[in-house]
Amino acid sequence: MYIHGIEAIFEQRCQSRKKTNIGKILRVAIVAGFSYVAYIVAFTLINNILPLIKNISMAQVYSINTSLLILDGIVIIIAGYIIINVSF
Repeated sequence: MYIHGIEAIFEQRCQSRKKTNIGKILRVAIVAGFSYVAYIVAFTLINNILPLIKNISMAQVYSINTSLLILDGIVIIIAGYIIINVSF
C-alpha cells in the first residue's frame, strides 16, 4: 500500500510536469515559427531586392545575411531561456 501511494504521487508530479512542459514547448515552437517567417522575408527577399535599390555588392549582402542569421539563432536561444525561467 505504501509503494502504491508513492507511485501515485510520482505519477501526479509527472503529469503536472508534462502539462507545464507542453506549454513551454509550444511557446518555443511559436517563437521558432516567427523566426522562420522572419528569415524568409528578411533574408531571402531582401537579398535579391537590396542590390537593385542600393549600390551594394552581393558579397556585402551575404555578409550581412550571415550576421543576421547568427543573431537570429542567438535570439532563439535567449527566448528559450526566458520562456523556461520566467513564469507568466
